[in-house]
This record gives sequence, C-alpha cells and structure tokens, in this order.
Amino acid sequence: MSDKTTQYLQINDLQQSHQQDQLPPCHITVAICTATGKSEYCEELIIFSNFRNKVMLQHPEWCYLPERYDAVTPHIVEKLQQFPDWFERSQKLYDDFFSPCLSFIKQQRHDRAVLMYQVMMLYCEGLLDGSHPSY
Repeated sequence: MSDKTTQYLQINDLQQSHQQDQLPPCHITVAICTATGKSEYCEELIIFSNFRNKVMLQHPEWCYLPERYDAVTPHIVEKLQQFPDWFERSQKLYDDFFSPCLSFIKQQRHDRAVLMYQVMMLYCEGLLDGSHPSY
C-alpha cells in the first residue's frame, strides 16, 4: 500500500472516529497545524488524535486530561489568534511543544509525551489568564 493510500485511510479513520465517538476536535493541534501550513488532517493531527483516544483516554492516570483540554482549548485558540503575530507564535508552539511531544509519541515514550502535553497546556492556560508572558 502506498504512503498516500495509508494516509488517506488514516484520515478517513480519524474522521469516522470523531463522528462515531462524538469526540471534539483537537483545537490547538488543528489551529497550529493550519497556521503552519499543514492540512487540517495532517500526520501530526492523526498521531495526536490517536494518542489522545487510544492512549490517554484509556490510561487511569491520564484519562482526565482530554476533558480538561476540551474545556479550555477553544478559548486558548481564540486568544492566540488575536495576536498580530499569530503565525510566528504558532510556529514557536509547534517547535517548542508539538514537535517534542510528537517525537515522544513516535518513540512510544508515552509518559514523556503526556508531560510535554501538560507543560504545553500550562503555558497556554497562562496565556489565557495573563499569568504567563507571551512569546
């Protein structure tokens, strides 16, 4: 099977999973991937969604994180998109948080990926309440 066929099947699987399970989208992932020139269903989104749905939601110590994420991320994205340099900030968020987290997921170092996820959320929540300086 070609890489494009595999990616197409993964995208269809992701879309069906979200529709069947009534799962909200990964707001920050979609926003940052789009802002950095990637498609809404890029490899990163597929990997993060699968990690969230198949690892985090199934783990007794991590299963609360996606719910917390879903409650706050629409507000975070709205706030981040108000910055005039939103695209530059998106690239920095991608480089500082998403890329390392993605590497940990690919290496199946799930504990490290969750830690990076939590650090990113703390940073983004700080942007919302003004307690964290912006980039």
